[in-house]
Amino acid sequence: RETMRFIIILALCSAVIGHSDFDVAGVDCAEAQPSFLSYHIHIMFWPTARSSGNGGAQGWDGAERLRLKFIERFELGAVPNCTSLSGHGHLCPFPVDWKPGFGFAGPFIAPEYAFFVPLNRFADTVPWIMQNRGEYDVLVHPNSGCGFNDHVHWSTWGGNKWPLNTFVFGPHNSTK
Repeated sequence: RETMRFIIILALCSAVIGHSDFDVAGVDCAEAQPSFLSYHIHIMFWPTARSSGNGGAQGWDGAERLRLKFIERFELGAVPNCTSLSGHGHLCPFPVDWKPGFGFAGPFIAPEYAFFVPLNRFADTVPWIMQNRGEYDVLVHPNSGCGFNDHVHWSTWGGNKWPLNTFVFGPHNSTK
């Protein structure tokens, strides 16, 4: 609990803007339904926990096995890591984000890793991760250019919903 409290405070105090909206010219986040351009699948884990194999610990060792299983299942072994939050025409893995609140991990309070999912791969990747996530909590969110709504209002969780540092998105990109 104390570690969790420290991580939350650290994330909230961070003035870093990471994983904010990717630039989509002309996106009006007050618009009722902007187009979804792609998705991200995020797998949450605790870096120092030991995975129990039967629920609860959500440590890196099991998270790494799940990541490698996803990479193998979707033949991503030779695919380079994603280098930006958008613009990929293909399924690709992001590097593991070990430092919450920085870079691509802006809204996250704990380490996580993610996959970029183009629209045409949603139907095979999302059901697979939901059925194979085991003890891990998974966030699936669209990318519309409205980061707050994408992560908070238009996302879905497999497992437990984790708190997010939504301050990284700023006040300009949520619907009223």
